[in-house]
Amino acid sequence: MLRTSNYHKHKSNGYVNIPFIFCGSFETRSTRTTTINDHHLFYSNETKLGLCLLNRQIITWSCPLFQQIKYLVIQLVSIQSLLSNNLCDIVNSRQEKFNDYAKLSVDCFSHFVHLSNVTEIEFRSAFGTTQWRDIQYILQACPNVINLIINTEYLLLSELIDNEFLIPIFKQIKMIESITQNIYFPLNFASKFLESFPSLRHIKLQVDSFDNCVHLIEIFLIHLTNLSYLKINYKHNALFDDPFTCDYIIKKRRQTFPDHIFNEQRINVKNNGETIEIWLS
Repeated sequence: MLRTSNYHKHKSNGYVNIPFIFCGSFETRSTRTTTINDHHLFYSNETKLGLCLLNRQIITWSCPLFQQIKYLVIQLVSIQSLLSNNLCDIVNSRQEKFNDYAKLSVDCFSHFVHLSNVTEIEFRSAFGTTQWRDIQYILQACPNVINLIINTEYLLLSELIDNEFLIPIFKQIKMIESITQNIYFPLNFASKFLESFPSLRHIKLQVDSFDNCVHLIEIFLIHLTNLSYLKINYKHNALFDDPFTCDYIIKKRRQTFPDHIFNEQRINVKNNGETIEIWLS
């Protein structure tokens, strides 16, 4: 992308599509000799950004380039190959290498984004759960995040869900969406899920059967006071009939939260045979 030097005279309102940035190849250059720390002015309208750390980045700027980012997409990559190429001279222990790389990733991301401004994070991964340390350190560096999109496999991982450093962050999460890779949300994980994320308003999950979907919705309806939207995908139809009508949900919420005020006119339910959606506000 090429930006002209008269940017300070005229700020364009045109939309510029920022591609998914692979940090191992991203670089900024300037013809100005006075300073290069004003590059962030070129990206002041951007609020969503995708980053992928391929190797150790040589940073040529001091201020984050994308300072208004609220929605951050992180592409997690295979750590083993990166470690073998870039960090073998740092430590001898494999565990320490993983930790050092995760911390190095956060440091690199902080040169692109003001992490304290981020309110929504999406983690993408196709390499199992070996990058859980990256998720931990990134979430710790984003204290104001309230929306989380993450693979179901990571959501169920004890290293994250039981992580003492992430408990305060999980308790403030208001929206969570799990992305399945043939791993579905288990019914027996519901109590742990509610304990870890008590402030949820907006939930998107996938389960393996309609029976589990019914049980899970019942649990959420009677335990989450501020729940406003629920979307559960299910793979297999089963024995139960669909009990979720507007009248049923209104009755259930009144019984469970008699002092909670809600607008009955906004309650809606939709079941298309693959997904149940419930709007509570």
